[in-house]
Amino acid sequence: MKPEKPHEIVGKGKLVKWVYRKAGYKIAILLAKTDIQPNTITIFRFACAIIAAFLISSQIYTTQAIGIFFLQLFSILDKTDGGLARINNKESKLGAWLDSNFDVLGVIFANIGLWYSVRKEAISWRY
Repeated sequence: MKPEKPHEIVGKGKLVKWVYRKAGYKIAILLAKTDIQPNTITIFRFACAIIAAFLISSQIYTTQAIGIFFLQLFSILDKTDGGLARINNKESKLGAWLDSNFDVLGVIFANIGLWYSVRKEAISWRY
């Protein structure tokens, strides 16, 4: 078997396969019965990433835990918007563009929130 390159492993983990995909698809099936559009889910998912970044950057553990919940919701809804688009036959170039760009921006925001939290913690240890 050919070993995978590090950049090919991303997104192929058991958590993605067994939790995010299954939960996202089940949510998509439920949402297919409503008037909610896939792009609405994508925009809501991006809002979850921004909320997660702000909450994770806090120094309060409870707030950080809520931020992690929003980060997990961001990941689950990543599978939901595409599944909903396929179920309702509403795939579009705009939706694909929003999804891929909000993926990158969401991860950037989450990392900035985490970095800021670690930075504040490191500064508080100095003094």
